[in-house]
Amino acid sequence: MFDDVTYLDEIKDVSFSIDDGKITGILGNMDSCKDTLIDLMSGLINPGDESIIYDGIDDSDIGILYKDADEQFFYDNIISDFNLILKRHHVKNVEKRIFDSLKLVGLSSSFLYRSPFELSLSEQKKISLALILSFNPKMIVLDEPFLGLDNKDKNLFIKLINMMKIKYGKTIVIVSKDVDMIHRFSDKVVLINEGRVIKIGDKYEVLSDESLLQQCKLKVPKLIKFSILVRENKKINIGYRDDINDLAKDIYRYLR
Repeated sequence: MFDDVTYLDEIKDVSFSIDDGKITGILGNMDSCKDTLIDLMSGLINPGDESIIYDGIDDSDIGILYKDADEQFFYDNIISDFNLILKRHHVKNVEKRIFDSLKLVGLSSSFLYRSPFELSLSEQKKISLALILSFNPKMIVLDEPFLGLDNKDKNLFIKLINMMKIKYGKTIVIVSKDVDMIHRFSDKVVLINEGRVIKIGDKYEVLSDESLLQQCKLKVPKLIKFSILVRENKKINIGYRDDINDLAKDIYRYLR
């Protein structure tokens, strides 16, 4: 998708692809220019050449949940934002799409007549995700999706991310500095630092490289770190797992 993309002094010779039906994690610290990468991906800014390649989609087929959720609102009532985005994407059965997307994120239709700028950050994020789901994009980009969420809403987003991938086969990109979240969801990881791609690969290959992550001011995810410590100190190779419950089962089976 990105073929030697350079933009100003921020993005430098960046190349990576997005795999259909998979979750690609773009991991980087605060200084990695992730926001610029998202704007390039969405078509909001243009590198001025043909270095961004869309295979079977265009930028109108991409739904982006921004870190600052209020960036996605244009009106003082939510129903107007729904009508705008659904008209832009030529969606039929507008009313059904709106109600179905609100239901998915756990909100009632009463939110349609409220101002998005008066909602909590968590509510704004859920409305923003509902706006994206309502036009059914081929690819979904989630920028720090858990930022500002309490545990209940975080669990809802976890369920929705899994559902979008497993049930609907969506192509998903998660952009974050949260190594544990990238580890949990991603199939492939693109590690970036100061606007450059440092490493691309299977998530375990990238996220177990402690020295490389340290260079990028990041840490090894907690579950991977635990598995490494068990292997090094106890000589037990339990492998890597994405979920603490799966890891606990593996340890139990080994000790039993």
